[in-house]
Amino acid sequence: MSKQICLLCVTLLAVVMNALASGSYRVTMPRPKTETKSTVDRDKYALGQQVFNGKARLTAQADVAAQKARLEKCQARLPEAVAKSNNLTALAGQLSDEQLAALEYFVSQRYPVRP
Repeated sequence: MSKQICLLCVTLLAVVMNALASGSYRVTMPRPKTETKSTVDRDKYALGQQVFNGKARLTAQADVAAQKARLEKCQARLPEAVAKSNNLTALAGQLSDEQLAALEYFVSQRYPVRP
């Protein structure tokens, strides 16, 4: 009788532990919640991502001081780990207006400011 009670307790404990361990999970990443239901401009985002990753052609000659100020703002938005590996201010004077606007858009979408 004692063996049966012990076996019943072990089985019950195994069932309870198994039930607590099983949980649901998501197959896809959750989407960020935004206040406005705005859509992302895919072309602008893709160009900004290419500039950010160093895959875009940088041939424009522009005002270095004006671009540096805008690039410093973008650099400040980056998390510390990303900022260590990417120096956006080094691109000053090499970006066209379209590329700079796309880079700002990419950084604002990819690394939103958290309150």
